[in-house]
Amino acid sequence: MDIVLRQDLVEINNISEKKTEITIRKYNPESHNRETRLSDVLKAIPAGLVNKTETGMGATTLELLTLRNSIVVEPIKITASSKAKKHNALYIGTATKFHPQKTTNTQLNKYLKDDAITPKKIVVVADSLKRVISAVGPSVFEDYFLLLDEVDSFQLDSSYRKSMEDCIDYYKQFNPRNRALLSATVLDFSDPDLQEEPVTILKYDVSTKRNIKLFYTNYNNIIPTATIKITELLSAYPNDKIFVAYNSVTGCYNIVNHLIKSNIISQEEVGILCSSNSKDVVGGFYMVLDNEILPKRLNLLTSAYFTGFDINEKYHLVSISGNISRVHALSDHRLKQIAGRCRIPDGLLSETIIHDMVKPNTPKESYNKELLIKEAEKEIAAIQCICMHFMDSEVLKDYYLKISEALLKALEDENRRYIRNVHNENVMPSISYLNIDSTLENTRFRNELYRNPVALTKKLTADGHQVISELFHSNTSVEQLKIDRIDRVEKIRHIIQRLRDPSYSYIAKIRDLEDEYLNRLQKTLVKHFKSLYEYIDPENLLYYFDKYAEMRDSRALNNMIFSANFLTYPDGELFKSRVIYYFPVGCIVNGKDMLDRWNLILTECNIKRHLDKEDKAVRLTTTLLKCTRKKPNSRKIVGMNPYGLTVIKQREDAKDIPTMVPATMVQSSIVSSFPDIESLVNQIVNN
Repeated sequence: MDIVLRQDLVEINNISEKKTEITIRKYNPESHNRETRLSDVLKAIPAGLVNKTETGMGATTLELLTLRNSIVVEPIKITASSKAKKHNALYIGTATKFHPQKTTNTQLNKYLKDDAITPKKIVVVADSLKRVISAVGPSVFEDYFLLLDEVDSFQLDSSYRKSMEDCIDYYKQFNPRNRALLSATVLDFSDPDLQEEPVTILKYDVSTKRNIKLFYTNYNNIIPTATIKITELLSAYPNDKIFVAYNSVTGCYNIVNHLIKSNIISQEEVGILCSSNSKDVVGGFYMVLDNEILPKRLNLLTSAYFTGFDINEKYHLVSISGNISRVHALSDHRLKQIAGRCRIPDGLLSETIIHDMVKPNTPKESYNKELLIKEAEKEIAAIQCICMHFMDSEVLKDYYLKISEALLKALEDENRRYIRNVHNENVMPSISYLNIDSTLENTRFRNELYRNPVALTKKLTADGHQVISELFHSNTSVEQLKIDRIDRVEKIRHIIQRLRDPSYSYIAKIRDLEDEYLNRLQKTLVKHFKSLYEYIDPENLLYYFDKYAEMRDSRALNNMIFSANFLTYPDGELFKSRVIYYFPVGCIVNGKDMLDRWNLILTECNIKRHLDKEDKAVRLTTTLLKCTRKKPNSRKIVGMNPYGLTVIKQREDAKDIPTMVPATMVQSSIVSSFPDIESLVNQIVNN
């Protein structure tokens, strides 16, 4: 192969026309027998799918040293930022410890136009690849080499990060000679285009063997068991560091809380390294891995740090795979990636794996690629059917996108979404091959590894590792704190802080947030802010977002948003004019009066909804109108702004009214100049 630099260190085996295996001498005699890096033996990363089989071979380093323009895409920002800093490349992504300021478009364009910088080396987080492609222009597909690093993460994370699939779309546009997919734990691709990629397998002549202690426990005993095993390590090795991999922020918090309350370790010795979205959830335990040294004696890390980051010190590793939720479970591939974070020889002082079992009597799912592709085709056919009938109707066409999005949400909630591109009536949906890959992988390892108590032990042993396994059950009582509500509040506040950033415009902030990974709650807030900030004073709006984030759930926040939208309707709009007519300022109404008046309003607006209870009428009244209490059981109408919002201007016509609630709440179409009145009514009275 013309990419080989040192023939004496490699052995090439052409398995087939499209598959090549390169075996590399693991220890380089010319470098004091240190482990051989790919840059020692190859001139460049080969094009196509590259299975490097081992972590730490230096594949991305090779690409960043190769004399060609490169765009290296990483699934998470900490990996992208650290590699860019290490190799003096341009980092594109949100702020990190290494890059406190986000690279602006002006800085990006200046870098691209600087002839003194050659070759160009750009390391980008997946969510920002579109920005780089746009800046370079159409020539990027011929003039740059695109490397998607840790491509298995693109498959596994695609269900909640649209940008992962966008990256694959861009990948397919690059010249086949100028693109590569890289991973140490390659998964099968269901995408027929990617199945045609040439495959290169890079392996050492001596594979890495791990010594593992494995403890399996009963369903729902994972945290007590993990707490005991971590306690034993802390006691036996008081001077050593411990790395705990557990993809549950709540679980990490509960373990730490128990250890501190039991005086096993002090708070100053503990750090939880997780997504910045959970920063305030874990409070003072929150840490960022901003170099290659673990920051605390006991370090608990979630999936944000499972792949792509190097640790250059010795430590004890504890990997926790829980099966209460699919999100908490770790595959054999993920366990390999986690162990591979240690980048010094014999750096793992010990490795412990703790896992429970899939809940008893859980039905065993069985899928194959062909079946899921057929299911995706059925989902596409359903969307096309809705489109055909709705878009041909003057009454229904405005509901096409809402109905489609509601269907998508229902499928996502059940982990059954196998399609994409349903947010634009001008683009027909297509198969989400990455979501299919993710479903197949998650089904595979849960079926193969966590239904039989010794299955994971047998798999790791078959892979050549030394494994000692033991059934373990702990009777330790670990308080299971409920931090979900705190998490919800902090995710809202994260968005509020971003939108309050004074350094750039609301339009730019909204655009950036729409390009990032957000959960559904955060997406909803960005969507509502986008629809309202021109009509309601932005700071006033954010104040109320923040205020109602403190509430037990989202109902108060939702009602405020619906009230804000109602305020922006022009006074002459049918629904609003009827509300003003039947609830004039100064009138005093009791529950029955409200019920009667609301049903008159709904009838006159041709809204096919009848309120049957007084409490629903009261709820609707107090959400849209400012009232004061009068005895007995009556209210006086004093205005139309119950939340004290600052209205800048009102909307002008129907096209300005946003989609305010999910289409699943729409019970019929209405005759009104504005489309979502009935949805608003349904949401408020059903809260």
